[in-house]
Amino acid sequence: MYFTTVSMGAQLHTINSLLPTEHIQYIIEDANDRALFVDPSFLDALEPAAQIPAFDSIDCVVMSETVPETGLDLVDYESFIDAVQRPRPEISQKRSP
Repeated sequence: MYFTTVSMGAQLHTINSLLPTEHIQYIIEDANDRALFVDPSFLDALEPAAQIPAFDSIDCVVMSETVPETGLDLVDYESFIDAVQRPRPEISQKRSP
């Protein structure tokens, strides 16, 4: 994930799950986040912070094979990757002399 983020020209930051809800909201709004990759153990801290308008345009991806029951609009990591994969270009098998 770290290599991909830098390769696409984006920035990666972390959020301390022990921060108060208002601080988490500020970090997400100030960073202008477009995606959150969330460990399932962080969902309890994230759910109250999701009550801000900035969350309407953020993809929340849970780093798990299954999506836990929560009030957040989540997608599991594998489904997220499948949805954003682009087709690979065909490579010619012909070799130049």
